[in-house]
Amino acid sequence: MPHVSVLIPTYNRIGYLRSALLSVERQSYRDVELLVLDDGSTDGTLEFLRGYRPPFPFHSFSFQGKERSYLRNIGVREARGELVAFLDDDDEWIPGKVEKQVEFLGERPDVGLCHTRTVVIDAVGQVEAWETAVHRKLYAELCPRGHSYVSLADSCLMFTSTVMVRKPVLEMVGGFDEEFHQKEDLDLYLRVSRVSKIGCVPEELVRYRSHPGGSGAGLGEAHIAVNEHHLESIEKDPARDPDHAAQRAFLFSTARCHYASARPTEALKTLKRMPAGSFAFLARPRHILFIAKALTKMLLASVSRKRKAAGAAVR
Repeated sequence: MPHVSVLIPTYNRIGYLRSALLSVERQSYRDVELLVLDDGSTDGTLEFLRGYRPPFPFHSFSFQGKERSYLRNIGVREARGELVAFLDDDDEWIPGKVEKQVEFLGERPDVGLCHTRTVVIDAVGQVEAWETAVHRKLYAELCPRGHSYVSLADSCLMFTSTVMVRKPVLEMVGGFDEEFHQKEDLDLYLRVSRVSKIGCVPEELVRYRSHPGGSGAGLGEAHIAVNEHHLESIEKDPARDPDHAAQRAFLFSTARCHYASARPTEALKTLKRMPAGSFAFLARPRHILFIAKALTKMLLASVSRKRKAAGAAVR
């Protein structure tokens, strides 16, 4: 039986898929199986997969009109490995990635899921220096906080292609929630954090591709949807968040999403939903700065609207 099952969902990305598969073949760790789940590609992917012969067990599956969460759940169900590693079809693994994560999890039986850091590349595979530097700064800031339910509710910098997780942990939390078509990974990490520890291999072992055909559009709205789902769960079961720390973190994260989408008024309305006793939380320097920026944007937008209305009245 293979120790690691690698799952790659794909759809009409034959060029990127070839690079992703090659990055798996270049891994030093060989006790793996590979499962590729195609969602009805029409670009030659199926024909390529029929003739693909990697140096390890390989299985391909064909579907039509499904979402990533569904495909990954099927992959988890079919996986024979104790560990499951995800790879998006437009990303690449750096040599040594699998071996280092297997070693990390082997030394930490209490950790159910681990991720790595990333290098950001563009559509043609060139390193995006500025975005990679931003990621490095964020990893340095966020990783020391740990990966608790509260810390992930506030900020999460984990990409699906960096994740390796124990299959029993995935089964315990029910896999991916198929209601979410974006940010489904964030929802999964949040649920995993409630039943097991999450760790980080502090090395850049994945090339994360940022390109026009990626899934970046609508991520803010998807993030809000995941946050609201967990806020509703907390409301139904307050015992899971007795000190309201997760509730505050989800609300502040939602406010940031509204602000990033040029909705400062909605951001401030979200902050008004904070539970009683949140003054100390909102009085933190970074929170005060955010509130000030949102207020300023809201006031400037109001002034702009009034000027336009006055100009229209004069004409």
